[in-house]
Amino acid sequence: MELPTPLLLDDHHPALCLNMYFVHLHSLFDLPPVPCALSLIQYVLVLGFTTKSSPLRMLGIAPMLSFLYLALRASEAHRDTTHQLFLIMSMGSTASIVFQYIDSALLSRWTYSARGPTSALGGQKNLQKNDSHIPPGALTSKLVFGWEEAFRARSASSPWEVPNVPKFYPADKHPDRLPTKAQFLRYAALRCLASFCVVDMIGWVARDTSMNAVHFASERVPLFARWQDVTGEELVLRLVCSVLHWLVAFCLLQGLYYGAAIVVVGILGCGRIERWPPLFNRMTHCWSVRRFWG
Repeated sequence: MELPTPLLLDDHHPALCLNMYFVHLHSLFDLPPVPCALSLIQYVLVLGFTTKSSPLRMLGIAPMLSFLYLALRASEAHRDTTHQLFLIMSMGSTASIVFQYIDSALLSRWTYSARGPTSALGGQKNLQKNDSHIPPGALTSKLVFGWEEAFRARSASSPWEVPNVPKFYPADKHPDRLPTKAQFLRYAALRCLASFCVVDMIGWVARDTSMNAVHFASERVPLFARWQDVTGEELVLRLVCSVLHWLVAFCLLQGLYYGAAIVVVGILGCGRIERWPPLFNRMTHCWSVRRFWG
């Protein structure tokens, strides 16, 4: 029996071109920043162009969770070829936008027509009256509204500001004073640069990991159960590691925050300075556990 001759396609055949298109599209979704950008675009469009009762808000959960999955897959795929800090930024930003979408679009139901939350399900107060339709307005203003709400983690300088947001200047002297744009960018650049320099310095000091398996072995995890065998060197090591853990977290959060502030306020020019107050308050205010955390 004679076997059929396999079909050979040239480089310009429509089926082959379509297949190559989907291959390139699949590889595009594997890039870490792409899921973050897609989730941000959906967030902006939904908040700016839909009403509080629009079914598109609930339907948007599926693509948002898909973007989160794509971000996780991209982080795994590029774990050995991309800097871990970049992967953390991409994955963390995507997760943050997804969770904020659930709060803003489904629970608190922020809308362009109300310029604020319209539902108490998200724990918001000062609810706004919302019309049943989106009022006519410029396309740019709706996009700007959605963009600004995407970065409203603390709702600074608004009726929905969370408690204890730090001020740019001492609250007892100039509580409402704002820095100029040049002052703000200089302040943000110094904080961002110093934060990443500290993280790189710590990484350089701790680059030798040959003894980690010995210092952090599973049998050394219990402390009080073997207090007689604990040496002073081990106690110092535990203390230093604990301090460095919090210091790295502090610097990473501050560096990423002020880096985003520089992009939004300085480069894109679409952010207001009052929406980017200091991330942390002064260390002298942390004299109790409650003030430390909040």
